[in-house]
Amino acid sequence: MRRLDADIWLYALGATKTYTGGTRREKPLRGPAAQVLAAWLDIAPAESGPLFRRMYKCGEVGTAGLSADQVARIVQRRAQLAALDGDWAAHSLRSGFITEAGRQSVPLGEVMAMTGHRSVGTVMGYFQAGALLASRATTLITDSPRSLKIASHKAHNAKTEEDER
Repeated sequence: MRRLDADIWLYALGATKTYTGGTRREKPLRGPAAQVLAAWLDIAPAESGPLFRRMYKCGEVGTAGLSADQVARIVQRRAQLAALDGDWAAHSLRSGFITEAGRQSVPLGEVMAMTGHRSVGTVMGYFQAGALLASRATTLITDSPRSLKIASHKAHNAKTEEDER
């Protein structure tokens, strides 16, 4: 972890499931996420090693990193507390980040730089789902005055036919 200023951090990402290379990859963290990170580091200082570690009921923070199962349980518990429907898992954080980036029209290259995806095909499924939610293409039929006129005419004709029966 390197703090660049009060609101910007760089963190070094080590080996992951899909990235086992020895190259140090730094990722920036800014804004509210950086503020939350600073608060966490006040509670659980870490110069190196796992950033996210178990916190015991007594308030003590462990030294070992969270396992994939522990992260999944945390995500599931938080989704349940927020009354969110669906099947939530640790991967939901990654896919949610990419989907939200698509919604906010963040360029794909920037998203891939943050997530570490090397394959455009892999990340595009999530990215397009997010981008399409805000796409004008999803409302072409309802936005067109001609389409509205046709739909209104069809509804009127259906009602007239029903009344005649």
